[in-house]
Amino acid sequence: MWGLTNPDVRVGASACAEDMVTLMLAEFDAETRFQVRAARGKGQIKAAMALLEKAMGTHPDK
Repeated sequence: MWGLTNPDVRVGASACAEDMVTLMLAEFDAETRFQVRAARGKGQIKAAMALLEKAMGTHPDK
């Protein structure tokens, strides 16, 4: 198998598999963290929008 960055360097199948597994785990972790954050924020849209409006200076309380 040829290296992606340098065609003169050969990369073993186990190294490629290890890199692929590392990327897959990182992607799974990112997706899991996103889902957890989305679940925490569910139902808080009004509060979030009020904070955003307040930060932008368009909140009615200002």
